[in-house]
Amino acid sequence: FGLVRRGVVRASGVACAVKVAAQALSGAALAATEASLADRLQHECVCRLVAVLLRPEGMCIAFEYCGGGDLAGLLGDRGTLGLNEIRACMEQLFRAVAHLHKLCVVHRDIKPANVLLKDIAPLPVLRLADFGLAVECARGGSVSGSGTFPYMPPEQLWGACNEACDVWACGCILFECSVGETLFQRLLGVRRRKP
Repeated sequence: FGLVRRGVVRASGVACAVKVAAQALSGAALAATEASLADRLQHECVCRLVAVLLRPEGMCIAFEYCGGGDLAGLLGDRGTLGLNEIRACMEQLFRAVAHLHKLCVVHRDIKPANVLLKDIAPLPVLRLADFGLAVECARGGSVSGSGTFPYMPPEQLWGACNEACDVWACGCILFECSVGETLFQRLLGVRRRKP
């Protein structure tokens, strides 16, 4: 719904990632929802909310800066990850997802581009990010489906989404980290573009 730029918190001089929401009403509403959810989701494996600012260009949400890029970029560069790297990534990702689900929040768009890397050596340290499509969902309930096709289970494609959809997406990421392709990439004949 907007673009992300690197910024600096003036009071502390600490780098942050600033997401600028479009001025349109829908962009402002999504940004307000994202900021509200991100504020509740404080966890070591979730990208930390730093500040929310109302600016003439729109609402700005400042998040913890993750200088290692994202998992999509790492997979684009390397193709696959080693077993210890996969284990470290998946443990952190599942901890983040379990935290969201404990708070009755469904992310709905877990994908490598939304898994930010705080550090990559010796093992990846990650943060789950981008709560623009996240919604509250009662345990056992269902919400409308949104997300990114290669990481969506069939029920999400048909419009129903719950915690299981996030778990499916994590499994898709595990497959991609191990094999170097998305789950359906070979079936659809799509090749990964090299950066």
